[in-house]
Amino acid sequence: MNVFRKFLVPVVLFLNLLQYAKAQSCNGTCNYNITTNYDFGTYTIAIGEQLCIPAGITFIGTITLNGGTVCNEGILAPFNIVVQSGIINNYGSIRYNGTLTLKAGSYLYNRNNVKLGGALLVNTNAQYKEFSSQAFIVTQVNGLNQDIVYGPTYEKNYGSLDRTLNATYYPVGSDNKLHFKYYNEYTKTNTPLNYNIYNLSHETVGGLPTLNKSYGVNQYSIDLSAVQNLVVGQYYVLEVISDKNEKFYLKFKR
Repeated sequence: MNVFRKFLVPVVLFLNLLQYAKAQSCNGTCNYNITTNYDFGTYTIAIGEQLCIPAGITFIGTITLNGGTVCNEGILAPFNIVVQSGIINNYGSIRYNGTLTLKAGSYLYNRNNVKLGGALLVNTNAQYKEFSSQAFIVTQVNGLNQDIVYGPTYEKNYGSLDRTLNATYYPVGSDNKLHFKYYNEYTKTNTPLNYNIYNLSHETVGGLPTLNKSYGVNQYSIDLSAVQNLVVGQYYVLEVISDKNEKFYLKFKR
């Protein structure tokens, strides 16, 4: 029996690792396999077809997704992308300077990071789902601040805190809630979270709810309609202070 168990344990571990590896990479047949770095080609991906961008490859061409699948392990930085329907599995990085529209029957599953210059428009019966620990990033285009508009099937993306502030921000969705996550590495549990929200002039707002923290990853959703002195279209900073007086930040736009 002991011999059998010694044999079984490595097998189970191997199968678990294999399953994890599959979940982190492209599966199935690649009808269009981009092997040339900085490929500037034009591709239409129909139902049953898959375009694959391997790790180490940057794609800068044009994609029309018409029912098929785009699987990205490298850098998807298209000159233009039209998503009529289909699936985008992102294991690498998406860099797009325009507005990305997910029409009905379109799905974007992000397992690493996405950075847009414009907005992300998620229509009814479309879906953006976040599997990574990184916040969705919207940058500025020509000095204009772009918003993300979420459809009713959007699964909320929890913003990640950082030790420093930068030009990126978390866009509050149509549910008017600030969703964020905080990793509590200390052992104090079920104690109030020490946090503030203030504007860019460092003026704090009132009416903040009491949030409790546990050990490990905590996910929160603050209903901003109940918070005082928040102006729509303005930027604010969420500040979380750890038990060791460490400060973490998340800039957001209501």
